[in-house]
This record gives sequence, structure tokens and C-alpha cells, in this order.
Amino acid sequence: MFDRGQLEQAINDVWYRPKRFRDCLLIVGLAPVAFIYLIIATLRSAAYQFGVFHQCKVDAFVIVVGNISVGGTGKTPFTLALCQFFEKQSISYGIVSRGYGGVSDHYPLEVTETTSAAQCGDEPLMLKYRIGSRPVFVGPDRVAAAKALLAKYPVRVVICDDGLQHYRLARNKEFVVIDGQRGVGNGWPFPAGPLREPLRRLFRADAVVINQQKQVVGKTPALPDLPANRLCRICLVPHRLVNLKTNKVAEIDSFAGMCVHAVAGIGNPQRFFYTLSGLEIQFTAHVFPDHHAFQATDFAFAETLPIIMTEKDAVKCAVFATDQMWCLVVEAELPELVAKQLIDEIG
Repeated sequence: MFDRGQLEQAINDVWYRPKRFRDCLLIVGLAPVAFIYLIIATLRSAAYQFGVFHQCKVDAFVIVVGNISVGGTGKTPFTLALCQFFEKQSISYGIVSRGYGGVSDHYPLEVTETTSAAQCGDEPLMLKYRIGSRPVFVGPDRVAAAKALLAKYPVRVVICDDGLQHYRLARNKEFVVIDGQRGVGNGWPFPAGPLREPLRRLFRADAVVINQQKQVVGKTPALPDLPANRLCRICLVPHRLVNLKTNKVAEIDSFAGMCVHAVAGIGNPQRFFYTLSGLEIQFTAHVFPDHHAFQATDFAFAETLPIIMTEKDAVKCAVFATDQMWCLVVEAELPELVAKQLIDEIG
């Protein structure tokens, strides 16, 4: 039976940990396709940059959060850090996103607490749960989503989550998030490697944010020689555990020394497992494809143990949650470099 999770893991091994001779052969074999992809991506970017293609402006300060590689880098926690910053500054904001993994009969779609992940995607729903009354809209066309949001909620700031390559939406700020553990992998363009755009694209970003684990802060992935005033770090810190069924909150060290099932259907599951190890939790890892549509049968494990998952996975499990299911909530503080840029330009 086809296992998408195992396929994703195999691809990640080629992109980020090529060790075997056949991995290298596969990279070389895909090089012609990667070269064509690189040319198309570069020409498209240049067409918007030099005005050949038209960018659409909206009546708000637009911040784009994205990455130049395929897979999870920590964009959503960084987006939440931006939200917390604007809350403290009493600046109104909203979020627009692609809504990957969701299918709706109409777009743009406003995400509410009653919207399902099947309609809007897991990440937008998770964001909505975290930011409460602030608006979240999804749609393949980010310009249309932003206009729909502003028509109903005239906010000062629109945050476009995972929108770096959606060049049709004009932006005031670009923040690129890089995984501090995996970096940019083998450095090859897609599909031979994980890069959506060449590394030189980083020089056009207002800040490149290295997302690092608390245990390995200080280590920097191989990147171009970026100016010091464009490079900063963000550290995801485990904050609390929340029971999916009862909403009971447990201290972060509550499961230290215990055996649990660790479930992850995210772009980089090893980051989640590494975090659990840092909390001294003993676990059996269960890896699912990114954006996996969980069902109750996915949790029919042989051993009856507590189950810990990410927030992104938890929003898809609420309808069949049990007392054994917990999600790990992580927090991050906005880098001073980014905060200063925003204060200088927004006030």
C-alpha cells in the first residue's frame, strides 16, 4: 500500500541528508528538471520585480512571511509572534493564507471557530484558534483574500502567511524563515532539492529569521553572507500541554520520564520529536504526511499511552478527541531586529 508519509521521509532524506550513492544519482538525474524550474522561478520573480507583471496593492500595511524552501521551517510560530507583537502595540491586523489542505465551495473564505480544517486547512484554523477575534481569510488568490478581509475588517496590517512566492500581492515587508536545523538542504532547486527560489533571493528580504531549537542556539545553517542587520534568530520554546478533550492545561514537565505516543503530521516531524526529547519524554514516534487528515483509526495504537501532538495536528482531531490526547503549545518572541523595523515603519 502506498504510504505518503514514508515517501515524504524518503524525499527529505535525499534533500537534507543525502548519504547513499543512489541519493546522489537521483539528485543528478533530476538536475535538468531542477534547472528548468530555476529558470522559470527566476524569470517570474524578475518579471514582478521590474514591473513586467503587475502587483496589486491593498489599503493596508502588508507583511509577507514565507520561505525559499519546501516544507516546514517555522513560519506559523513566527506569524503568531507577529500577532502577539501587534496585540501589545494595539495595532489592528488580520491574516490571509492559501489554506493548503482545505477545500471550500467558495473563496475567499473567512475562517471562524466553526470552520473545519477540511475547508480552510490546518494552519489557518490553528491561527484562528490562537488569535481569537482577529480575522483570518483563506484563498488561492491572496489579493482577493486580502481585499475581502479589508472590506469587512478595515485593519491596519495584513499578514500573508506563506506568501513569499505570491508576487501579485504587493508587500511592505518580507520576512523569510529558515529552519536552523535543516537549513536549505542540499542547496538544489526543486525537485532535485528543496529550494523554491535561488539563495540570492534572501538578499531582497527585509529580514532572514533562523528558527532554532533552544538546545542548539548559536549554530547557523550554511547561508549566503547576509548583512548583520538582515539576519536574526527566533527560538521556539515549549510552553504548555493542553488536553484536546477537556482543555485542561498541564505544566510542560508533566510528562517527563513517561512513555507516550508522539504524533506528527508536519513538514519537519524531527523538530517536534527533538523538542520532546529535550523535555525528557520517552516516546514512540508516529509520522504522518504533512497536512494529514487525521481519523480516529490513526490513533488505534497497540499500547494505551498518552498521545502528544502538535497544535497544527490537534485542530483536526477535536471531533474524536479522547482524554489521552494532548497538544504541545510552543511560543516564540519576535526578534528585536524585526520589532524595530515594524515600529519604525508602522509606529
